[in-house]
Amino acid sequence: FTERAYSVTAGDSLWRLSGRHYREPIYWPHIYRANHHRVTTPDLIYIGDILTLPELQEPPDALSIRDRERIAEGYYLVYRYYEAQRHPDAIYALIGVRWFDPAVYERHREDLSRQRLRIMELSPLYGDTVPRLLAGAFGPTR
Repeated sequence: FTERAYSVTAGDSLWRLSGRHYREPIYWPHIYRANHHRVTTPDLIYIGDILTLPELQEPPDALSIRDRERIAEGYYLVYRYYEAQRHPDAIYALIGVRWFDPAVYERHREDLSRQRLRIMELSPLYGDTVPRLLAGAFGPTR
């Protein structure tokens, strides 16, 4: 899963690119993180855009610590964008941060509102429920 450049074609989304490139659509914030200076809206890419599909150090089913950290940072960027837009899926992006790498969540904790922190404290979502939740929140059927 080496890094490569990709030219966006009709029907592409970060979700679909992640599914094709990494075999895991919920890793899409990894692509957003690598391209957030070019992709201003996580939900919108344009035909002809040249995106970087960043590497994974390990296979998708056995992510390295660094892979998990980078995906979590991508989810944090998505969270910040959605929070600024008052998008209802912001909380799901924050759940993705904590699930992929709790250290990244803790590193950004001071930037979170008390309301968000309280919701996260009340959120018992761990384990296998999180990938299903993220797929439901960010998948193509939303």
